[in-house]
Amino acid sequence: HTIRSLRQLAHENNVPFFAFTTIREPTSYSISFFNFENVKHQPGYEAANATEKDFMRLSLYNPQCLWFARGDNAMTAETRDVIGYHFSYQECHDRVYPVLLQTMDWIGRLETFDQETIPLLSWMMTGGNATAIQVLPQNQNRAKKNVLRKDSLSDRAQQFLQNYTQADQELYQR
Repeated sequence: HTIRSLRQLAHENNVPFFAFTTIREPTSYSISFFNFENVKHQPGYEAANATEKDFMRLSLYNPQCLWFARGDNAMTAETRDVIGYHFSYQECHDRVYPVLLQTMDWIGRLETFDQETIPLLSWMMTGGNATAIQVLPQNQNRAKKNVLRKDSLSDRAQQFLQNYTQADQELYQR
């Protein structure tokens, strides 16, 4: 509802408004979320080791859908049992994608952000007169220690993740 309110306010004030979001490949998203929130132990998240066991224990069910449907608070250790509880595949399927289509002007993929979204935003911001803004690679050549890696997951963990992120997978494929 916030996007709709902002869009209405912009319209009332004759200000251009463009809402966009990105969706990340679900396996990469889940691992990144775990590494950042749990392994680095961010406030509100349970501390964990960068192990497959902890990853499977703390993984969220369809975390991108959960975030789109219920926000940040549904994902923290302190509130997810209340807000994130009973979050279903059906809720994601029936609510998240239709709401994104109704509220967003652009839905991109994080993996193609610099090839699709940045050029689009650059074109919009310059009236089509400038070439795409150069995006400098982030996190390149930095040794990442003590993190779980996608290529280190066992077949069992990969299957678990496929099952646990089915709605996120469908959202990403749309």
